[in-house]
Amino acid sequence: MSDAAQKAYQAIRHGILSGDYAPGDRLVEVDLVTLCGVSRTPIREALRRLQSEGIVDIAPNSGATVAAWSKQEFADLYDVRTRLEGMAAGLAAERRTEHDLNALAASVETMAMLAERYDAAPDHVAIAFANSAFHGGILEAARSRALSLAARQVMDAPLMLRTFRQYSQEKLRNSVSQHQEIIEAISIGDADWARVAMTSHIKRGFRALVSRPVVVPAQWDQSKTKTQKRGGIP
Repeated sequence: MSDAAQKAYQAIRHGILSGDYAPGDRLVEVDLVTLCGVSRTPIREALRRLQSEGIVDIAPNSGATVAAWSKQEFADLYDVRTRLEGMAAGLAAERRTEHDLNALAASVETMAMLAERYDAAPDHVAIAFANSAFHGGILEAARSRALSLAARQVMDAPLMLRTFRQYSQEKLRNSVSQHQEIIEAISIGDADWARVAMTSHIKRGFRALVSRPVVVPAQWDQSKTKTQKRGGIP
């Protein structure tokens, strides 16, 4: 990927994951050219990469839209994510370095700080990216390129759908506590414990999402190609 395409990829991806674009929103090339400061060719290259990651849909004669997931697709995604990240946590317990443990601890400390001030000043974007840093750090510690490539394709959708907007402060604190347990298991090299703790953590996250159906976009039951109105997800 060229430098210009990489720049476009990072800018568009950040815009989607931070909520500037909602599921179903069109990604108009001329607007992206202005946003990213590059020509249309790297924009198209960036969109194809985002399509390969499941973040963007590209349809002939319709252009690109932010991917929208059906309820069943989202359940399937979490099932795959549970299996892959459980495996990653187990490998991380066997292959982690002190640098890995320090990075994981830093991400959890950030998330814990954000959780404590959640009721007064919720910062959903910062929470989501701190959480992403933790889960990405697990993949880094696992030292498996194949696993990392597979897992990253199912890790961004929860960020894109802004699932942390559906957490109470108590649930967010529980999520932090679960992260701490995973780190403890990895730090002592207990692969089985790390795998079970991560699997439980992902499943609890999914249940926290589906237990509050009022926040699930009504458009999830409609065609993925239909443009959805922004704000469908709280």
